[in-house]
Amino acid sequence: MSQTAPYVLVLYYSNYGTTKTLAYAIAQGIEDAGMTARIRTVPTVAPETTASKPAIPDEGDLYCTMDDLKDCSGLALGSPTHFGNMAAPMKYFWDNTVTLWLAGNLQNKPAAVFTATGSMHGGQETTLLTMMMPLLHHGMMIVGVPYAEPALNRTRGGGSPYGNPDIIGGIAWQALWLVPAFVLTPSVLRGRSPYALLIGSMFTLVYLGASGVVLFTRIYGSSWAEIVVYLLDFILLFAINVWLFILLKRLPSMNNVVKQPRSR
Repeated sequence: MSQTAPYVLVLYYSNYGTTKTLAYAIAQGIEDAGMTARIRTVPTVAPETTASKPAIPDEGDLYCTMDDLKDCSGLALGSPTHFGNMAAPMKYFWDNTVTLWLAGNLQNKPAAVFTATGSMHGGQETTLLTMMMPLLHHGMMIVGVPYAEPALNRTRGGGSPYGNPDIIGGIAWQALWLVPAFVLTPSVLRGRSPYALLIGSMFTLVYLGASGVVLFTRIYGSSWAEIVVYLLDFILLFAINVWLFILLKRLPSMNNVVKQPRSR
């Protein structure tokens, strides 16, 4: 090992920034514990074998070199989930670490893995396990999350003894539930049709029920910020349902609507 100060390498690849956010949170934890963190990423895989990325990116974190990996005292490896596996750029990087493998440069060094997905069943644990495979071949010591950590029993948005998977997109999809209510309400009011009002009420009632289920199931183990978002979503949908119900009650009964005969 070189004479540089000991550091933990936080190596990640990120498509849309979520895994990068996790990497920086992990690096902050490393720094808070009194150790130096070195953040590195890997370049994307070129669609043509003749194309290559510059050695130093124009922006963002530096690309990881073999020396960065060889000289680290520990490793935190992160990648988004791609069909239950690590992303191709990260897999390509590890496929080119044969020299370090032959020299045993990573043997007996601690390593941990983390990932992020957009859904509850997006393949988080298989991704964590497949990221461990090259680390085991290098002789690294895998460090997981023990059940002594209380949050592991309470989490509803990620967490695993194999590593730290994070589930994103729940709040984003929650916000999309409001779209039909906002889109339907103006058209319903302009049409003044009991049928349109009934359809609009049915749509928003379904979303209200789904929102209530999510709110009830996410209260335990969620952060206060998440609970506030779910609660506001539920209250807004409830208000829209009450509004549409009042409008529906003010309209004449559909049984009293008399069809006018067609003119000949």
